[in-house]
Amino acid sequence: MASKYQRVKRFVGVYCYDSQGKKTPKGKQDRCFFIRYQDAYGKQVWEKVGWSSENYTAQFASQVRNERIRSSRHGS
Repeated sequence: MASKYQRVKRFVGVYCYDSQGKKTPKGKQDRCFFIRYQDAYGKQVWEKVGWSSENYTAQFASQVRNERIRSSRHGS
């Protein structure tokens, strides 16, 4: 069975999926961005970043992921 999440090839650890019902103001399917990383204890964490209709991008999701990894390795 295939996952509904698709990896964004340009950014490591960034995933997205296209919504079935939610539309952007331009009428396209909305896209939700998620990040995946390991916390300080080695547990995998999935975190929702936001929707493209709310002006979130894959690049911003990658920046959020980098901040989370940096804080888990070096403390807050």
